[in-house]
Amino acid sequence: MGTLALPPAGLERRHGASTSRVLGAWVIMVANILDVLTTQIVLAQGGTELNPIADFLIENRLLWVAKFMIPFWVLLLAYIARSRQIRVVSKISAAVWFVAGLYSFTVLSNTLYLLFRY
Repeated sequence: MGTLALPPAGLERRHGASTSRVLGAWVIMVANILDVLTTQIVLAQGGTELNPIADFLIENRLLWVAKFMIPFWVLLLAYIARSRQIRVVSKISAAVWFVAGLYSFTVLSNTLYLLFRY
């Protein structure tokens, strides 16, 4: 799952950076959903949330709101930039894929915990 941190080879050259950003934003959205689901399962199995911000959001029943609002805005901005053909430096695409990789790592970590908790 950590390989999601880099865009697919040649994607930027063939279809432009905007396609890569939109794809990365979708990966972030899906990884966020999986992160929330696997985190809830881990917590139900006796695990603990190590991220203090996420812990606060969980305790105040705001995790789903935060987890969907952030990727929603990333996705919306990626689509706006794509539709208006706004040229953004490749560092933005790299940042999107880095975040996608972080969320993917979190999902992998939760999944491994669930598989090997005993």
